Amino acid sequence: MELPDGKTLRAGDHVSRNSQEEADIIFLRNQEASPLLQLPGEIRNKIYQYALGGHHIYLDEHQPSFKRLVIRRAEGKRISKDGLFALGYTCRQTHSESAILLFSLNEFIGYFWSTFEIQRCELFSPSQRNAIRNISVTICCFRHFKGSETIIVDKFGGLVRITLVATAVDVADTLEPGSECQPYTTDGRFHPISTSSATEPPVSSIDVDVDMSEAWEYAWETEHQDDDEDGQEQIEDEDGEGRKLVRCCSMARPQVPPFLKVLPTTQRFVTIHDYITQAHA
Repeated sequence: MELPDGKTLRAGDHVSRNSQEEADIIFLRNQEASPLLQLPGEIRNKIYQYALGGHHIYLDEHQPSFKRLVIRRAEGKRISKDGLFALGYTCRQTHSESAILLFSLNEFIGYFWSTFEIQRCELFSPSQRNAIRNISVTICCFRHFKGSETIIVDKFGGLVRITLVATAVDVADTLEPGSECQPYTTDGRFHPISTSSATEPPVSSIDVDVDMSEAWEYAWETEHQDDDEDGQEQIEDEDGEGRKLVRCCSMARPQVPPFLKVLPTTQRFVTIHDYITQAHA
């Protein structure tokens, strides 16, 4: 929206008192003159659904903020936030009628498998979060998401569907940037490279350091540290300076090995498929 002083008011912007007063004048004028608002409410709702629905809204993985939302049409084309939110900035009536539809008619995509990831959704108000019907959860592996579904349901009271999307593994022709890639899995079949040796020369086992395994024990303790103490079992820490949670909610503290040993399953050597399925399971 362009204000009389030449400034442009965009979705998510904060405005000064003077600019707000000028915007109020425009809102009122638009409301009185809008052909859209002369239509029956049922027709307006159809127009709102057509204009605002059917999009994928991506939450930035590292810097969650309104201005870093990425919005794409279902076919993948990126669209302007200013264009999508402009309808709500026409006047107060169109805002009150359409604003919440942005959340109920679109699918939100992000990494929602931990409390930390859920916190980025605090940029939405409770009513906006409760209006969200569809969430697509991108996960690296199932264990990241395990135990977090309750957190998601608590935060998004109106959820109808949660879609789990595993990150893809592609096979590149070369290591050069921009090299053509092929999917590792197609219709349940694996790429021919899956049976090749993971190393040259072939080996019978591979010891792998997995960053997430090192963090898994800490993540479990963080998840359970605020649970009812009656269900917790603690022992004295190794350094004698505190207590260590070893059992909670009928679950023992995960014992993480110093490394992951990848072993062959179908050949005498570790294949690429062995490595992918064991190191990323």
